[in-house]
Amino acid sequence: MNSFFHTLIDGVDGLKSQGVMTIWHTDGDITLLLDKVIESGISAIQCIDPLANMDIVKTKKKLYGRTAIIGNIDCSILQRGTHEEIDAECKRIIEACKGDGGFIFGGCNAIFKGIPAKNYQVMVDARYKYGIE
Repeated sequence: MNSFFHTLIDGVDGLKSQGVMTIWHTDGDITLLLDKVIESGISAIQCIDPLANMDIVKTKKKLYGRTAIIGNIDCSILQRGTHEEIDAECKRIIEACKGDGGFIFGGCNAIFKGIPAKNYQVMVDARYKYGIE
């Protein structure tokens, strides 16, 4: 595991020296790895994975001021949820994570073909409804 983090740190350092922001996409529960990942100097973490029971609200509080987080509307809710369920989940996450920087709202993963466009639009609309301070 240590060689992984040395490689990550070297890669992040190399990219940052070129002026590149670094975003690490991951799946699964990375709670135990968060401090090491932050030590790498990564600019943001994409996918605080709700399918692995990671809580983006708790994670934002833990990482506040150290890196940005991106996510994390569960794509299964986007795929099969009602518009009301999608809106409620978006509202919960946006209202708990907005403010003070360090948060980019989005899906927990890629928006794939099986997600109805109208459901995705509910998520986009929620960003404007709940995300503007």
